[in-house]
Amino acid sequence: MLAQRIAQPDQMARGRFYWGVGSGGFPGDFEMFGVDPKSGEHRVITREILDTVLALWEDAKPGAYEGRDRRWRFSVPQPQPDIGLRLHLKPYQRPHPPIGVAGVSAGRDYRDYFLRLLPKLRGFDMLKVDPAMPDAEVTLEYLCDNIWIVGSPDTVARKLAKLSGDVGGFGTLLVIAHEWTPRGAWERSMRLLKDKVLPRLGRRSRS
Repeated sequence: MLAQRIAQPDQMARGRFYWGVGSGGFPGDFEMFGVDPKSGEHRVITREILDTVLALWEDAKPGAYEGRDRRWRFSVPQPQPDIGLRLHLKPYQRPHPPIGVAGVSAGRDYRDYFLRLLPKLRGFDMLKVDPAMPDAEVTLEYLCDNIWIVGSPDTVARKLAKLSGDVGGFGTLLVIAHEWTPRGAWERSMRLLKDKVLPRLGRRSRS
């Protein structure tokens, strides 16, 4: 059971554990599980399972559980104290480990992967400021101007603060950099983020 498997490494690490969550992005996985990525159902399934795990950690009521589309089902047994039968494993951190949700940002990943992958999934709708705009206009230049958080430390700090306000806060900012070349530019970008941007946000952030 997923709730048990996530709780175990948190117990073993004594709280030094972050739970990363993603709804998937590989066409082969979607085909194997019979999920239509263009419908967005994989995101609904991910949220439903996440809510179920959190509910089990909070109060694992005995009984049968089933997903709305019957993609998954399980049972929590009635406790039997005489043989020690119960849902016994909860996270070390309470109410649960910090949860990070996967996202993507600018760079080679988009040019060489995501701009080729997205048309096979939901298309470019998630990247369009105007749903009526043609797919051909979703270029790296457009993304840089309209979607990505790019600019001077002042601009990036302002955009991150606005994003946090728009979504009701997101706790920790986790940055994973794939653009190692040229190394000097990559190091400068990370240094500016750490020294010039994060102190202005007034939030606990990690890069």
